[in-house]
Amino acid sequence: MDISTHFGLKKAPFMEAVDSEACLASPVHREALATLRYTIRDHKACAMVIGGCGMGKTLVGRLASKSCQNRRPVLWVHGLAQSDNSLAVTVLAGSRGKAKGDTSPQPSTLAEWCAEYPQRSPAPVVIVDEADELTTAHWTEFIALLAQDMRFTGQMTLILLGTPKLRDRLASPQFARLRRRVFRICSLRPMTVEESLEYVGIRVANAGGDAKQLFETEALEKIARLTRGNPSLINVLCDNTLIEAYGADRTRVTLDDVRSAVEAMIGITHTHTGAHVLSAPEDVTLALPMSATEPETTQPVTEPVVEPATEPVSQPEESITFERRLAAMRSRLERTLAAVRDVSQHVDEATGISAATVHAIDVADTDQSETPDEILAAAG
Repeated sequence: MDISTHFGLKKAPFMEAVDSEACLASPVHREALATLRYTIRDHKACAMVIGGCGMGKTLVGRLASKSCQNRRPVLWVHGLAQSDNSLAVTVLAGSRGKAKGDTSPQPSTLAEWCAEYPQRSPAPVVIVDEADELTTAHWTEFIALLAQDMRFTGQMTLILLGTPKLRDRLASPQFARLRRRVFRICSLRPMTVEESLEYVGIRVANAGGDAKQLFETEALEKIARLTRGNPSLINVLCDNTLIEAYGADRTRVTLDDVRSAVEAMIGITHTHTGAHVLSAPEDVTLALPMSATEPETTQPVTEPVVEPATEPVSQPEESITFERRLAAMRSRLERTLAAVRDVSQHVDEATGISAATVHAIDVADTDQSETPDEILAAAG
């Protein structure tokens, strides 16, 4: 029996690749989708969707691409792993204007597609995911494509999806021509706790279940707080909690399942030897990494970030004694150097002894008669 059947579901509820408008629980996500649809329908030049990692930019872009309904060709460009020479594209929808039954391969680069696409055909929609990862050469190719509007029927539409550093990058003077074409910028903020709970409910309902029956109330609230309104993290954490409940042969997710799922996600392991056991994380906060230039956004949930507690690892008595002696010797050395510096500040200039000379006094000339035990006793 698979996991979905175990919980009485028709399918896995938290699959990442679900292009369903019902999965947009947040009003800002729905507004972003409506904006992109309007941009495409009215042949606007450019629109942007800005958000952190895992905030649903790609989902909004995929849903918007379906609104073309083959009336306009849709090209999908991914900003990661692009060649320096040309932009690789995927043709999602639309015709290349070739004869019916033509089985020649689809063009693989933007330059190839432009060369094959007939003139006076519907203007394309180009959606760029991870646009902040594109190089200057790639942007030059896009700007050149925008300049070919006369080839098409209507104006080409460019949809840019990226992190906040995309907006900062386009503020550079070299992108002034592209920036003037931007119709609207939509910013995806993290979901609130209430929106997160609604999002989980929609996902479970889409799989034929009821979130209130599948999750205990405390477990749902804990998931909403830990993920801080990030849809991708909610999917991953909920999926892991189902695995934990399934492994315990339960049909309802408990708070303990959430704790165990978090431990699995952040790599905490338990040993049964008693040598080193980590305590379960109570308030650890999950977060996707942000790029170095990506500014932090205001989070709707203000639960503090607390690292998971760990139990101290016992050390041999000999190691403890050695560490104490070493610390005592270090303290005595620091006191000696401080005394030397103090003397150097009061040296009479008439003596001709410079402060540098005093600072250069060999520490080895200080009292070496004390044994480590005597130093430890003197240090208290």
